[in-house]
Amino acid sequence: MIINKTTHEITYTGTYYYLAHFSKFVRPGAIRVQTTGRAQGLRVMSFLTPDGGIVAQVLNSNRSDAPISLLHRGHTLQMTAPALSISTVLW
Repeated sequence: MIINKTTHEITYTGTYYYLAHFSKFVRPGAIRVQTTGRAQGLRVMSFLTPDGGIVAQVLNSNRSDAPISLLHRGHTLQMTAPALSISTVLW
């Protein structure tokens, strides 16, 4: 977050939104779980929540939308990660 001292204008940066996703959805007690796979420009970090759910943070640094499939214990979630975005997936 950048604050202009003269105008008091606030500019939210990409890092601000990235950290906001983690702090809102990855709560104390969550455990990071292994995430595998390869795709150019995509990064995924997943966590097991204390109640047994999964939180996956999907970062797409490509300039185009990207299809992605997430698999956990026999269940597959297919989604499209929008271009230049971070998405939080809960299941």
